[in-house]
Amino acid sequence: MRNIITAFGIGMGLAVSALAGEEDLRSGGPWILTLVVFPACALLSLVFILRDYRRRTSAEERRSDCAGKESSDSTARATEHDSASSTA
Repeated sequence: MRNIITAFGIGMGLAVSALAGEEDLRSGGPWILTLVVFPACALLSLVFILRDYRRRTSAEERRSDCAGKESSDSTARATEHDSASSTA
């Protein structure tokens, strides 16, 4: 949820910056700042949010795969132990 809110805020900042930059371009204001620098920072922020999200999901998938593998190993060991004790 935090990433959605952050991405929405950055996207709104990008849109406002582009509109303000267009207006600054017409009026002779600091258009380089509002058309180049601020949007570039906003896009970089979105890229970093996406990168962090992908890292987090891949780490969670690896953890769930390992947990699933460990639980199946423990189930197999318990089954082997039960069959060994019943034959003895």
